[in-house]
Amino acid sequence: MMNSSNGLSQRLFWLLLGGMLLLRLVIAAMLPMMETTEPRYAEMSRLMLEKQDWITPWYDAQTPFWGKPPLSFWAQKIAIDLLGVNDLAPRLPSWLFGLLLLVVVAWLARVRQGKPAILPTMLLFASMALPFVSMGAVMTDVYLALGVGLSLAAFASLLNTPSALPGWLFFVGIGVSMLAKGPVGVVLTGIPIFMWTVTGGGWRRLWRLLPWFRGSVLSAMIALPWYGLAELKTPGFLNYFLLGEHILRFVEPGWAGDLYGDAHERPKGTIWLFWMLGALPWSLVFVWRYGRDAWRIRRFPWPADGQGRFLFFWALAPMLFFTLAGNILPAYVLPGLPAAAVLMHGYLRPSGKQLASGALVAPLVIALAVVVLMARPAQWTSERANVQAYARAAGSASLLAYLEKVPYSASYYSHGAVEQVSLSGLDDWLARGQGERYLVVHDRHLPLLRERTDIRAVALSRSKTMVLFKITGAAGDR
Repeated sequence: MMNSSNGLSQRLFWLLLGGMLLLRLVIAAMLPMMETTEPRYAEMSRLMLEKQDWITPWYDAQTPFWGKPPLSFWAQKIAIDLLGVNDLAPRLPSWLFGLLLLVVVAWLARVRQGKPAILPTMLLFASMALPFVSMGAVMTDVYLALGVGLSLAAFASLLNTPSALPGWLFFVGIGVSMLAKGPVGVVLTGIPIFMWTVTGGGWRRLWRLLPWFRGSVLSAMIALPWYGLAELKTPGFLNYFLLGEHILRFVEPGWAGDLYGDAHERPKGTIWLFWMLGALPWSLVFVWRYGRDAWRIRRFPWPADGQGRFLFFWALAPMLFFTLAGNILPAYVLPGLPAAAVLMHGYLRPSGKQLASGALVAPLVIALAVVVLMARPAQWTSERANVQAYARAAGSASLLAYLEKVPYSASYYSHGAVEQVSLSGLDDWLARGQGERYLVVHDRHLPLLRERTDIRAVALSRSKTMVLFKITGAAGDR
């Protein structure tokens, strides 16, 4: 096949890439945050802003969050402070960090294949389903992928030409990883380096490539101050985060020690399916071509050079690490996709037309799904519509409450100005104060509300599972 830098102009490739990034930004500004991950992390960032706390992310107003380091929360806190409480603010940092990750992909492509490969590889990576979704989602994985990618791209560069700057950038990436998601970033960085070393790279060469002592000091200066301050402020953090989040979560399905109820039990080996889905549509093309070639020559094609082997192990690192894990998410494969994109471009060598058409698949399918979802607000697993309906209808003295449980999106969109009312405390809430009251009730509790003859409830809005009612005629209205 023709090299992908031929056939179509560089200008068209730039237009495709720019249009793709702009489309992702528009989606980030329009789409409501669906339960639970996005609004949970957005609300935690809003609480950090409200408390003016740069050390501890807060799970709720009283509970410190020990599940993740603060890099993503810092960035989201700053964005909410600048842009306000809306859908774009907490998502914008992921989009910006995603641009930095694209720069890392461009660097890696140039190191591996030269300058002509930069733009096609960036386009291939950005058009994969998982990178497209992650750029502009309120999650920590883009930040981790940037740290791991910076370290490993620097190492790949050193395999070509030993130099001081990539050596320092390697340890900057380690520090970023530690602030993004913790020691898992060091593990994902170490796996491909270890595999490259034992398959021919050599321990002596590894020792010479990097400024191990001074670089480790630099990584420690970037990351360790926060770890120390976090433990001093909320004792117990290090034990829970290092032991619980990084060992027990992955070896114990349904880990009972989870403080936040967000463990994700999956069958072991599911991470390989997540890779296939995350790298769509290019994963299908690559697996088909790779399998066909392996069948023809009766062996798996293997990179002949050391740098190629290193990239191969980098691309596989998340799957090698998480294959036996009990609790995983689809986004865990993201740190390996920069290397996968470089290898795919070099192996498939798509023509310009093939690359352009393939690059449109995932973004257009996702955009179409967003259009369908936006047209059906009653199917949103988000409380944006209910909170906005309350804001339009409510007076200054009105009260908004959720029966039994307040969703994260309700807390975020209401700036935390929402109450949780238990079933046993409903009478007291109804009797408290004067004026209009607004109550959001889950579908499973609607029969209980209808049985109350002393309450006049007018439905104003609904989400997929919850209905907003304006309450009148209850005790306390005399």
